[in-house]
Amino acid sequence: MPIVAVVLPALKWVATAGVLAVPLASPGGPLAQAMPLERPTVTITGSVSGLQAEVPARLTLTVHSTASQQLVVNQLSARVTGASAGCDARALEIDDWNGSLEVPAGGASAVVLRTVLHGSPGVCAGATWQLAYTSR
Repeated sequence: MPIVAVVLPALKWVATAGVLAVPLASPGGPLAQAMPLERPTVTITGSVSGLQAEVPARLTLTVHSTASQQLVVNQLSARVTGASAGCDARALEIDDWNGSLEVPAGGASAVVLRTVLHGSPGVCAGATWQLAYTSR
């Protein structure tokens, strides 16, 4: 988020600036229109296919950003919060990702997390997994 600093040319203007600050910064005032507050949205989506018991798979996480400036993500993780009936949520192991992912302004970037389905074949065939993603 940009930081705006106003430097006054002389100390005698400080009292005047303090009086003017309230009307200028109030809603609808000139500064309210000149400095809109940006509230960027960052979303993470994931996709994995071809899960087989004990065979490493690739979970692709895509970070989407509406920010007007590039973002850098240093850590991504996925946590299993549930699985369809009959399949133990603890059977799905997902490694964290650490690095430096540059997400362009208003764009998206992706990384791959190693994923392994533990257990006997067929127990979780066709299962649906609920995942929660986090980033730093």
